[in-house]
Amino acid sequence: MKITIYSHIFYPEMATINEVARKLVERGHEVTVVTGIPNAPLGKIFEGYGFFQRLREDWKGVKIRRPSACGPSAWPALLQCWNICLIWRPLEPSAIMLPPRTGRRSAS
Repeated sequence: MKITIYSHIFYPEMATINEVARKLVERGHEVTVVTGIPNAPLGKIFEGYGFFQRLREDWKGVKIRRPSACGPSAWPALLQCWNICLIWRPLEPSAIMLPPRTGRRSAS
């Protein structure tokens, strides 16, 4: 089954959805994750990533796609989600997963 996961956070950021996607691949599914540029939990873009860097990568069999318009805190989460969904609609998956958005903790 082709599964697309739309998530505001994914590898290399630490999130439960990483393992969910990996397990789905292990079970024989074709998994694509559409997400933003990694920047959690501090809102700083991870080294090696950017608006035009590493927009496509593969992690443990999971295809990762990062629309360049989805930067850290560039838009409110809802607008970012709609942007991701509209840009990547042509994927035509058999199933779509939208993990719940969790609160981010700031460094103190």
